[in-house]
Amino acid sequence: QSENESATIKAKSATGGTDLEVLNLYKWNDSITLRTGIEYKFLTDYRARLGYIFDGKVGNELYPTAFGTPPAANHSFTAGLGGTWGMFEVNLAYAYRMGSATVPGQDERKAEGAENCLACSKGGDYTLAMHGFYLDTSVRF
Repeated sequence: QSENESATIKAKSATGGTDLEVLNLYKWNDSITLRTGIEYKFLTDYRARLGYIFDGKVGNELYPTAFGTPPAANHSFTAGLGGTWGMFEVNLAYAYRMGSATVPGQDERKAEGAENCLACSKGGDYTLAMHGFYLDTSVRF
């Protein structure tokens, strides 16, 4: 992730006005992701699953974005059920992902030596809470 330093946001005027170019700074960090899970098989063709995912901090609190995860570690908890019926297999899962961080305001970021970033978001509390439901099916020939 640390290779993601910056990108330029470009916009062309549709009416012949001034084109716009704004430098969007990321300065992301390399991180680690750890995953673990357990599966319990019951009644021959059924399975129950539980899992946990730790995603280390990638984002940089000096260059925050409202369009990504908060610049902090994220945690995911998963649960699922699966079954096999002849040549068909069906799996259903639920995942909950969460993370939060407090980002300093622009004046505080400048005091810490951050570059000016017009595309960066404002300071404040950033929170992520996502629910996901997943269904997959497969057929064995």
